[in-house]
Amino acid sequence: MNFRKTWPIIAIAIFLLVSGFGYYLTLDASTGAVSLVPATQTDQMPLVDDRLMVTARQLSALAETAGEAGAGAGVIPTRRP
Repeated sequence: MNFRKTWPIIAIAIFLLVSGFGYYLTLDASTGAVSLVPATQTDQMPLVDDRLMVTARQLSALAETAGEAGAGAGVIPTRRP
């Protein structure tokens, strides 16, 4: 066979072997995808960052008109469900 025709096949085969070997070397079998120990309430991060909501509540108290204050009070919940 002509080398010009087979070099892409050889290059792809070498690439696949090297990438498979690299994947095997970086594989960490000691850690699982799911933890068997349940997380406590203090370990969990909140799903929503509340800092923006706190700032919005503080700014709604500084509204100049009753319409602005009412709009802010209707949109911004005061506590989590």
